Amino acid sequence: SQDDTARIVKGFHDERIKYFKNEKDLGYAESVELYRERSTGDILYLLSAKSRISKDALERAYEGFKLSSDVGAVTRPYYWFGADLDIPVRAKARYSREKDALISIQDDVRAIIAVFNTLDNPGGLAYRKNLIDTPFNKNRFVESAYPFAAIFKKHKVVYLKDYTMACPAFLPSGSQSAPVYEKSPIQNWVDLFNNIFPEDEFKLMRGKCIKDFIAVNYIGLVQIKNYAFSYRYLLREILLLIKYRWQNLLNPAFWFFSLGTIILPKRVLIKLVKIYKDRLNSKMLIFKDGQTISLKRG
Repeated sequence: SQDDTARIVKGFHDERIKYFKNEKDLGYAESVELYRERSTGDILYLLSAKSRISKDALERAYEGFKLSSDVGAVTRPYYWFGADLDIPVRAKARYSREKDALISIQDDVRAIIAVFNTLDNPGGLAYRKNLIDTPFNKNRFVESAYPFAAIFKKHKVVYLKDYTMACPAFLPSGSQSAPVYEKSPIQNWVDLFNNIFPEDEFKLMRGKCIKDFIAVNYIGLVQIKNYAFSYRYLLREILLLIKYRWQNLLNPAFWFFSLGTIILPKRVLIKLVKIYKDRLNSKMLIFKDGQTISLKRG
């Protein structure tokens, strides 16, 4: 940490809270592995830089583990905010508005995809420590998803109904630098499913997740165009979208994002994204969700 985290932690005067500072930047995966090694509790709860969690976030995650003795991990819906924490500009949809959902890898693939759709940001994810048998991965965008998926393969997970984490939409982040795109985000996710679920019994689920979850992330092309600084990476992702879902060739949304990211200059695209999130999507989210997307209101 390069801020006053140490001073704040010491200010709690609680011996249960321990603070460690690495001598050098180890990267996310190795840092979390050290955290796992040094922790003494039963549950690992992850936080991410700049993100916010609700006051009851830890309690809500703990309650999720109590739903069943077989719960191995807990996830949550989350949203991005702009100038105001209570005004979302983009959001991961709830799986259920009524109750926390207990989900198994044997459930309908739509439920499985809903879980994986929340694993691209580590903030607010929780793991049963003694069930982690796969380390956090060094490949970007799937670092926290690997151990979660390995647990999900053998145990139930809980998808909380409330928003307990939010992250800023317009502050610099690790995904806004060219080096993270040297390896394809799409391929990283495909590799995850092939590595964690290689068995024949998961063939149908694996194929549907690759086709109906990974290969429909057209919005990811915008991120790559804006921050990868290379048309080569953009064209690579477009070709992978076709490789893993040839039906994209018949999808207007695929062509809209593909041609739009190829044609529009980066400076124009970044400005359009901000306008869309701030002025349009934020209003649609509030209207659609009945003004309930908030860390305060749940």
